Amino acid sequence: MKQSVLARPNLKLFLLGAMLVIVVQGLVGGNSPDKASGGVITRSQVASWTSDIDELLQEANAHPSSSVYTRISHYYERQRDYKKAISYLQKAERMARVEEQMP
Repeated sequence: MKQSVLARPNLKLFLLGAMLVIVVQGLVGGNSPDKASGGVITRSQVASWTSDIDELLQEANAHPSSSVYTRISHYYERQRDYKKAISYLQKAERMARVEEQMP
């Protein structure tokens, strides 16, 4: 009657499984520059992003093209403003169709 109810876990398998999860997470998640700093955004980064978007919007008004609208969309995607990102991506797609039709 001395049967053990609890078995000893195989810790090597747990360690191997944890390492596998970390590797898969790294492959799927990628190495985003926004995540590289640990999510901390400095004031200088915000200021440079603000000046970048102002320049892109001025360029889009002066010389609209699909590449400018795509860059604006990527900016808003990095800022996690997905509604504006999708809006500018749709503008880029429409502009690309217009550019293809022009000789």
